[in-house]
This record gives sequence, C-alpha cells and structure tokens, in this order.
Amino acid sequence: MKSSDRRANSWLAMFAKRGLSHLMVFSAICLTTSMAVAADAQVFNAEGLMIAKQIDDTITKYMDAFNANDLDRVMTFFSDDAIYAPGDGKTHRGKAEIYAAFEPQFRGCWGTMRFDEHERLIDVENRKVTIRWVCRHDMSQAKSTGLVMTFKQMMIRLLKGKRFGWQGLDVIHFDANGKFKEKFTYGWYGSYPHALRELG
Repeated sequence: MKSSDRRANSWLAMFAKRGLSHLMVFSAICLTTSMAVAADAQVFNAEGLMIAKQIDDTITKYMDAFNANDLDRVMTFFSDDAIYAPGDGKTHRGKAEIYAAFEPQFRGCWGTMRFDEHERLIDVENRKVTIRWVCRHDMSQAKSTGLVMTFKQMMIRLLKGKRFGWQGLDVIHFDANGKFKEKFTYGWYGSYPHALRELG
C-alpha cells in the first residue's frame, strides 16, 4: 500500500473515531436536555393541575353562594382591593363598593335571581377563568324600596313579564392567594341587559 493511501486511511480512522465520540457526546446532551424538559413539564403539569382544581373549586363555591343569595359569603371570595366592573360603565373598587353594588339584587329588588352556568374556561398560566351563564329572574317575589324602584319593577313586568332571563359572561382574575382581584361582567347593555322571556 502506498504511503499516501496509508495516511488517508489513518485520517479516516481518526475522523471516524472522533466523529463517533462527538456523536456520543451530542446524544448524551440531547438525552439529558430532553429528560430535564420532561421533568419540568411534569412539575408544570402537576402545578397546573393543582391551580386549575383550586380555581374550579373556588368558582363552584362562589356560584353556590350567589345562588343561595348569601352576599356575605360571596364577598369572602374577593380580595380587599378587588375591582368589579359590571358592564354598565361603572367600576367598583374595594369590598365596600362591591358590596354596595351587589346589595340591591341580593335584597330582592330584581326579584329572585339565579345564575345557571353554560361553560367554564380556565387559563391556568394567567390565573383567570371565564364563565358563560344565563341569569334568570322571577319578579313575582320582587321587593320594593320606594317609588322609583316600584316604577322600575312595574315597567320590567310590563315589558318582560314576571319571569325572564339574560345571557352574559364573567371574566375573573385571581391573585396569588386565590382571591378575586378583578371581575368583569359582559352582557348586552343599553339601560338594562337584553332580557328575553324565553330565558326566564
């Protein structure tokens, strides 16, 4: 064999050996990285599932308190500096303002009210939930608190009947302690929600 051929074969053998070692190192790095990513994904999935369950349980308890007409229990879900925007152009800041905004409906000014949930979407990463619902009213048990409210109740009964409902959704943001820090309600608003008798 010529010396040039021997040198070429030697270079090829060296390259093959080094290439194999480089390939082994590269494979080891890839394997280690994929294992780390998988471990992170498992941790994230476990944490994400826990957060999702906490949010889901909280919303279920909140809806139960609302439909039980228990305003004091409803307020326990809000943080002290929470913000509530009911969709009518107003913004209520802090528990005192939110309580005052809720109080007329819990007092029965708009009759017996019930929220029936259609669906619930949870954004784990951003700690948010969206709830789509229908709010049902029975005005036969409405409680009046003066002439203005009595007139409003009469007009509602005249236009919508004693039983009606309207559709909307809530977007709720949670703080790190699992309390509501922001609650936004969306429906069709002119002066009142777009109420339909068939939803009553």
